[in-house]
Amino acid sequence: MRIATLIALMAAFCAKAPAGDTYVPDPAPSGICNVIPFSPTFLSANGEWRYQAVLPAATLGSQPLTITGLSLAPCASDTFTATLFEVRMNNLTPNQHTTNMDANIGPAPTVVRNAGPFTWAVQNNSTWQAIKLDCPHVFDGASDLVIEVRFSGAMSSANIGMQRAGAAQRYYAAGIGAYSASMATGSGMAAFKVRLTHADVTPNNTMPSVGSLVNLAFDSYPDAGQIFIAASSFAQAPIRIGCWSMNLLPDGLFKLTVNNSLPSVFVNYQGFLDANGQATASVVIPQVPSLAGLPVHTAFATFDTGLRSISSTGSFLIVP
Repeated sequence: MRIATLIALMAAFCAKAPAGDTYVPDPAPSGICNVIPFSPTFLSANGEWRYQAVLPAATLGSQPLTITGLSLAPCASDTFTATLFEVRMNNLTPNQHTTNMDANIGPAPTVVRNAGPFTWAVQNNSTWQAIKLDCPHVFDGASDLVIEVRFSGAMSSANIGMQRAGAAQRYYAAGIGAYSASMATGSGMAAFKVRLTHADVTPNNTMPSVGSLVNLAFDSYPDAGQIFIAASSFAQAPIRIGCWSMNLLPDGLFKLTVNNSLPSVFVNYQGFLDANGQATASVVIPQVPSLAGLPVHTAFATFDTGLRSISSTGSFLIVP
C-alpha cells in the first residue's frame, strides 16, 4: 500500500509540460528566407512595423507552456537596431484571427519584452538567435498563440531576413503609424519560424531511492553563458519576483539550497549555463530511511545585471 500511495503522489507532484523547447514548425534554423519585417528593403518611412504570427495550438503540441524565451532564425548577418521595440503575446480563441490586429492580440496581452531601444546582432543561418524577454507568457495549450513584434526607428544595413515556413499565419502593417495600426495591410501563411523556450528542470529519475543520486538537467537556451542559482523545497507555493514566479515554498530546504549550504548533497546548484544554455546539477540523497515519501521540487533562476528568467519546477519523490 505504501508504494501504491507513493506512485499516486508522484503523478500529482511531477505532472508538467514536456521538457525541451518547442519549435514551429521544426527545429531546423533554415527554410525560405523572408525579409519581412526586418530588412531595410521594407523598412519604410520611420522604420515602423507591426507584425503578428498566429501559431495554432496543434503546432505547439496542444500542451500548456510557460514561455520564457523567443528565438528566430536569421538568413543574413547584421545588426538590427530600433529606437522603440516591443514583443507581446496572448492566447486567442482558435481560428478567430483576422486582419484586425488589435482583436488578435486582445485587450490584455503579456508584454514579454518591454518597449524601448533595441540592438540585435544576428548571425547568418544554422543558428537560432534569441530575443531576450523581460517577462514570461503562460500559454494555455488550447488556444492559438499570437506573437506580436512591433517597432519604430529601425535600421539595418544588410538585406536581413528570417527563415519562414508555411505553418502559421502572419499579419502586418508598415509605414508611418504602423506601430499602433489596428488593421493589417498584408497577410499570408508565411510567418517566421520560431523557437519557444520553456526553461526546464528535468530529473533523470522521478522516483529515486534513499541513498541514490539524482541528476537534474537545467535548460534555458536564451540564457546561454549566464549565471544560474538553483533552489529546492519540500513543497510548492509561488514566490513572485516582478512578473516572474518560482514555484517553490521558502522552507528550510529552500534556504539551505539557495545559500549553497550543503554543496556535497546539492551539487552544482550555482554556476554558469553553457553555450547551449544547459547545466547539470545533482542531489546525493543521504542514506536516511525517514526521507522516504518526501517530494523534492527544484527550479533555477538566471542573472546578468539582474534577474533574467526563472525556470519551471522539476520534481522527484524519494522512495524506500
